[in-house]
Amino acid sequence: IERIGEFFRKQTYALKHQFQTVPTIHYVEGSFSVTPIDSCHPGFGRNDITHRSCAGCCVVCSPGTYSPDSAGSCRLCARHRAAGYGAKSCP
Repeated sequence: IERIGEFFRKQTYALKHQFQTVPTIHYVEGSFSVTPIDSCHPGFGRNDITHRSCAGCCVVCSPGTYSPDSAGSCRLCARHRAAGYGAKSCP
């Protein structure tokens, strides 16, 4: 909630000094929520066992797994095994 207050203070300051108008801003307690975004760089993923509630805790994919995009999890290779850590695809 502190960051929300800081945003509105900075927003009010910028509007007042740049446009000489300040709109009325009403904050309703509990009206904002935070949604974690589970994304990791390709070759990295989140361990759902040790990092279940940590959206930004990305670890390198283990051999035999890969992550081609920013989906947030490492996938098992179906046929060929990934040779090393951090694979973006299976050969």
